[in-house]
Amino acid sequence: MTPPAISPSRSPLTLPQAVALSLLRDGYTAHRIKRRTGTDTPLLYTLAAQHGIQAPHGTLEGGALHDARGEERCEPCEKVAARQQAREYARHRTTLASLPPGRRRSLTRRRIGAVR
Repeated sequence: MTPPAISPSRSPLTLPQAVALSLLRDGYTAHRIKRRTGTDTPLLYTLAAQHGIQAPHGTLEGGALHDARGEERCEPCEKVAARQQAREYARHRTTLASLPPGRRRSLTRRRIGAVR
């Protein structure tokens, strides 16, 4: 008797989930995969970790897959994550700079006696 094709730790995939995993392996972004298949991003990474699917290294998806597996990111994925974090900080600075000066001061100054 042959062993089952799906191991007990792996959940069976629906057709959209299987397509989503193959798109992830082919280098599509999580946003594009969600638009095409309707598979949520956290579920996508969980399924990819369960089924041993690799995303291309040096992409945000590759770094998220390292996180889903609970392993340390490789050097290319770490560089991409740092670059993305720098973009988010720059976007935040730009948003604060576009505010009127009075409103900007009220958001950025420390309040005396405020509980942290």
